[in-house]
Amino acid sequence: MGDYANAAKVAKDAPGTLLRNQDTINRLKTLPSSGGPQPIIVYFSTLLETTKLNEIESIELARPVLQQGKIKVLEEWIKNDKLTFTNQLGDMIKQFNPQLALSIYMRSDSADTPERVI
Repeated sequence: MGDYANAAKVAKDAPGTLLRNQDTINRLKTLPSSGGPQPIIVYFSTLLETTKLNEIESIELARPVLQQGKIKVLEEWIKNDKLTFTNQLGDMIKQFNPQLALSIYMRSDSADTPERVI
């Protein structure tokens, strides 16, 4: 029906990754915007207001933000613990800000963190 903010709220409250998954993100990416922000932007913005993004969401949001050169926005989300820290996220950020990537590696749950930084 085009109410993407409420759809995001429903997804937020769904158990696990039932709705917060790659399929949902892919569907939102293909939906046309109806004069306002793109549905995927509404989805992420709504989730970021009240919750932390899961691994898939964190990667999917970080990719275009980095491509647009908005590393400061990403730094703010990381500072406010709005993203899930993974080696994949660190790998994406490393070329833009190695210090920030190190912080992500250290806060991720991976055992091979030191090798990734070198």
